[in-house]
Amino acid sequence: MVIDTVVNSQPLRAGGTAARAQYPTSGSPTIAADEASSAGGAFGVLSVCATGEDQAALNNCLGGVSVRITAASTCREALARLKYGGISVVICDDDLPDGTWRDILDYLQTAGERPELIVASRLADDYLWSEVLNLGGFDVLAKPFRAVEVRHVVETACRQRGRSARRFLAATA
Repeated sequence: MVIDTVVNSQPLRAGGTAARAQYPTSGSPTIAADEASSAGGAFGVLSVCATGEDQAALNNCLGGVSVRITAASTCREALARLKYGGISVVICDDDLPDGTWRDILDYLQTAGERPELIVASRLADDYLWSEVLNLGGFDVLAKPFRAVEVRHVVETACRQRGRSARRFLAATA
């Protein structure tokens, strides 16, 4: 895993998951690769988290996986990083210091190669999930993050984009 922006490392806290989906708990899932990525074929994920703790939790969930994580903590920083391309999935907090996930989605809907948007929230419920999907987002992740859920949702987003399959290098949680 390559991390473009290093954030303080904090251990991942055990947490809940959305009740509407079941995720595999064993075996090695596959993930699509972003062949255009500048990190030697690594898959590009933009993680937009307002806190270092949430950023570290996502890094832990995707740790050891062949991905290139680019970190941002504000909408402005995220939009600047998206302009460079090479991002296939954006995981974004529902609320940021200078905007919301809707601001990121508005930008993505005008982008040429549109990454999938996954919204992360401590208040993940059916209303938010419905709103995200109806406006063009991909899915919602509940906080605190669970590695198996994060990997499954990111993998599914990759498959949605029609990328070629690629195996995770890390064991599932």
